[in-house]
Amino acid sequence: MEHTNNMRKQFFLSFAWAVITILATLWTAKYNYAVGFAQSICFFALTFHLLQHFKSKGKEVYAVTSAIVAGRVLPEIPVRIITFYDSLGSIGILIMVTVTILLAALYQQKRLPVILILTIIIVILLGTAGIDTWYDFVKYLKK
Repeated sequence: MEHTNNMRKQFFLSFAWAVITILATLWTAKYNYAVGFAQSICFFALTFHLLQHFKSKGKEVYAVTSAIVAGRVLPEIPVRIITFYDSLGSIGILIMVTVTILLAALYQQKRLPVILILTIIIVILLGTAGIDTWYDFVKYLKK
């Protein structure tokens, strides 16, 4: 029972820190390309730190990681419901940050330098060519 309560505490603390992080990085939305990189760096650091802090293993890794993803996604849902087509452009950033969170969890568990290098390459590709391609796709959809 104590293990379940501990995992529940880790989940809610991780969720709260993710919401705080998204609120703290909102100012970067003013700069089109900076927002994806800033949030990716912040959420990578947050995921790595929380998994390290909680000494997460097994199911706890899934709980903490899913809480961080939920804390990143859930605050956006009301905006996406109200202005779905106008907010389509930022879904690319959401995907970019979610991939970064998952790669941070993988890196924290395996500690392989190749995962860190892969994460950097993926963030750079998603933040440059990926976002440009996504914006072009959204423009095409809106025609």
